Amino acid sequence: GNVKMLIGIDSDISKLKSAEREIEEQKNTVEEKNTELKFALKDITDSLNYAKYIQNAILPPEKKLKEILHDSFIYYQPREIVSGDFYWYANAKGENNEEYIFIAVVDCTGHGVPGAFMSLIGNRILNEIVNQKKIYNTAQILEFLNVNIQLALKQDQTDNNDGMDVCLCRIEKKKDNTADVTYSGAKRPLYIWINEESKLVRHSGDRKSIGGIRAKRSKVSFTSNNYTIKKQDILYLTSDGY
Repeated sequence: GNVKMLIGIDSDISKLKSAEREIEEQKNTVEEKNTELKFALKDITDSLNYAKYIQNAILPPEKKLKEILHDSFIYYQPREIVSGDFYWYANAKGENNEEYIFIAVVDCTGHGVPGAFMSLIGNRILNEIVNQKKIYNTAQILEFLNVNIQLALKQDQTDNNDGMDVCLCRIEKKKDNTADVTYSGAKRPLYIWINEESKLVRHSGDRKSIGGIRAKRSKVSFTSNNYTIKKQDILYLTSDGY
């Protein structure tokens, strides 16, 4: 029970305490920044969600499409709330009272907000070409769209290279359960399921985009392609997203 040795340890913990205080201050700063980021993210998300309502307002109602094209369906899933892809529809009568249905799927440059701005511009110009200028030739529609996108974005004065790829069809229903389809594509193909042959046929578009510096320099002209389809055949128009 006798003490044989006594050891004393002296430690200066002032630096340790100082480091602990610094860590605590940094932790509080990080928490404050996280709170600020959460509020900022909420503001951005709320703005994008509101922009989504605006973008959806320009899209043709699926119910309306089903009235015209009874067995139609749409798969539309934006990656970033708002989308750089859009679909477009118009109804028109030809010179000899032909009933034309126009349908297009358009893939704009960029995703999210930049792509959504492009989709608004593209939709407006397509409506102007078909509904106001009464241009019904699909190749001419793409040519006019190309020129007007370049003008809208002032691509002759800037290095802006935004544009879009398009799959465009004009459908004229016939009385014998067939339909004449005129197709023009700007780097987007048209797929036709031929029911009698159980075969999917891919029709390639022209190697030219709408808008952009390359399209301006390209000497390729858009072409129209004509097909006759039967009632059980199916047309598929897609962007490159799906």
